[in-house]
Amino acid sequence: MHLEHNYGEEMYIDFTGEKLRYFCPDAGKAVQAEVLVTILGGSKNFYVEAVRSQKVEEFTMAVSNSLHHFGGVPKVFIPDNLKSGVNIADKYQPLINDTFLSLANHYGAIVSATRSRKPKDKALVESIINVVYTSVFAPLRDKLPYGVTELNKSIKELVFIAVAKNFQNRDYSRKDLFEKYEKSALMPLPIHRYEITKSYKLKVNTDYHVYFNKDRHSYSVPYKYVGKRIKAVASQSTISFYYNNVQIASHIRSTNENSFTTKDEHRHPNHRYVEQWEPAVAYTWGSTIDPLVEDYMRNMMSVSTYPHMARRMYEGVVNLSKKYGHIRLTNACKRALSYRVYDYSTLKNILSNNLDNHTRVPVTKVVKLPLHENIRGAQYYK
Repeated sequence: MHLEHNYGEEMYIDFTGEKLRYFCPDAGKAVQAEVLVTILGGSKNFYVEAVRSQKVEEFTMAVSNSLHHFGGVPKVFIPDNLKSGVNIADKYQPLINDTFLSLANHYGAIVSATRSRKPKDKALVESIINVVYTSVFAPLRDKLPYGVTELNKSIKELVFIAVAKNFQNRDYSRKDLFEKYEKSALMPLPIHRYEITKSYKLKVNTDYHVYFNKDRHSYSVPYKYVGKRIKAVASQSTISFYYNNVQIASHIRSTNENSFTTKDEHRHPNHRYVEQWEPAVAYTWGSTIDPLVEDYMRNMMSVSTYPHMARRMYEGVVNLSKKYGHIRLTNACKRALSYRVYDYSTLKNILSNNLDNHTRVPVTKVVKLPLHENIRGAQYYK
C-alpha cells in the first residue's frame, strides 16, 4: 500500500543495525557507538547522532536533539519497539516508556510505536538507514574520531551533504522540500529544552497538593484530583503530574522547604474566592445598592483590622440584603450611620427589630402653666 506522508505529521525513529567506532579517552581504546536516525515523513529530511548506548537517557536526549536540529516538532513520534522507547510492545496499544512519553508531552507530540515484527510499518526509516550507511558510515569506515563529540561533528558534516543532494532523477533535494514545505508545517519548539526525568507514584492530599519528598515541598494540582494516585515526573528544574497518562499540572521545582507552590486555577472556586477577596469588594458591592450602603461598608471595612473577619461581616451584610431587601438595608445603614457604629451585628439588630421602619423624631416638651387664681398672669406685669 502506498502511504502518503503529510508535511509536519510524522517523525520515524530507529537505531541502525551497524555501529560506528571512536576512540574513548576514558577507556583508553576504540569503542563502538550506537547510531540513532530520525526522519521526517514529508520531506524525508533526516538526522543522525552517535550515542554511547541505547539506554533511555541517551535515546531520549538524541531524539530531543533531532527536534532542535529540525527547528520544530512533528505531531507524531513513531519509534521502533525499542526498550528505550517502549516498555511493552503490543499490536494495538503498546506501553510507552515514561521518560520517552514525558519527552513527547514536553514537545506537544504523541507517540505511536510501530507494530512488533512488522517491518513494513517502518519502511521509510529502514530505507533511510541504507542511505546513512552509504553517505555516513562509508566515509567514516577507516577513521577513528577522538571522542563521541568529534564523531558527531563528522556525522553532522556528512549528513549536511547528503540531505542537500538531489533525489535520483529529480531536480530537488530533501533540504529543498524541508525548507519549502515541512519547516513551516512543524509545531514550534517550546521555550525550554527537554530535561531527563524520573517518575514517582504519589497521592494527592485533601488540600489538593502533592508532597514531593526530594524537595520537601508541596505542589498543587487541580482540586478534582484529591485522593487520587498520580504520577510525578521530575526533571532537574521542573516537576509535572500525570493522571491516566494525561498531564494535569506542571511547576518549576522549588528550593523552599516545608512550603507550598499553588496555582490559582488549581484551587476550588470557594478557596479562590477567599484567597483573592479584598475590602474593595465590599464597598463596590454597596455602591450598586445605594450611596448610604457604600458609605457604611467603607466604614465597616476600615474598622476591621483582620481581613477574614471583614470578609465574614461583608458576607453577613450580603445575606441581610437577600433576606430583607435593598430598601430596608439602606434604611438600616442610614440609622446605623447615625449611631456611628459599623458592624454586622448592629445592622442585624436594626432589621430584626424592625427599627429601620421607625423614623427618629426629636421630642420637644411643651410646658404649660396650670390655671389658678393665685398665679399671676401676664397682665400683672404690664
